[in-house]
Amino acid sequence: MSNRINLFSTEFKDLGGSSYGYRVADDYDKEYHNFAPAMIVDDLKLLKYATETSEFSQFHDYLSDNQSGLSINDNWYDWEEVKHILQK
Repeated sequence: MSNRINLFSTEFKDLGGSSYGYRVADDYDKEYHNFAPAMIVDDLKLLKYATETSEFSQFHDYLSDNQSGLSINDNWYDWEEVKHILQK
């Protein structure tokens, strides 16, 4: 069974202003992180940033354990393209 993971750079807006981070979701769960210092628009920099946060840990485990690719900002990356970031 496949489990497609989607990671999106995100600007969160509320009455107090804006914050930046990411949203991540798969077929079973979703998380968000809104503590990035600025908007991260480069896909691989976003992935690297996400791997350093606790909210991404279960997704990181799945990707590493299954050597799976993922979608970042609607762009698909195969395992070979992201393994240098995801390998533990």
